[in-house]
Amino acid sequence: MNGPTCIKLSCRPDTAYASILLNGLAPTPSQCAVASGSESRKPLPMPMTVDQIVEETRRWPANQVDALMEHLLASHFRLPDPATDAVWAEEIKRRIDDIDSGRETGILGEETSAKIRKIVGL
Repeated sequence: MNGPTCIKLSCRPDTAYASILLNGLAPTPSQCAVASGSESRKPLPMPMTVDQIVEETRRWPANQVDALMEHLLASHFRLPDPATDAVWAEEIKRRIDDIDSGRETGILGEETSAKIRKIVGL
């Protein structure tokens, strides 16, 4: 079937289904019904907990889980920028070189953690 990919999430084994969109297009109820193999069963919106969604995705093929993750990341977070990643890689290398050469001195993690605990009152 061409068009939107619908994945049915069973909210309860004997009742309604929710559909999760994996390719950025809003599927129509009839497209989801066709995708689920049942023209007569239309998906009904059902709230699901995060735990229910995670449990349901355990039964999915890996490529569908990957597609869902990509969709969630792209819709909620900015995508990685190779130029920014390259600049950070250079900065990290410079900082390591500064410590290795003695131009800078590091601070022990225990010391930093103690300062943080003091600031937050722990």
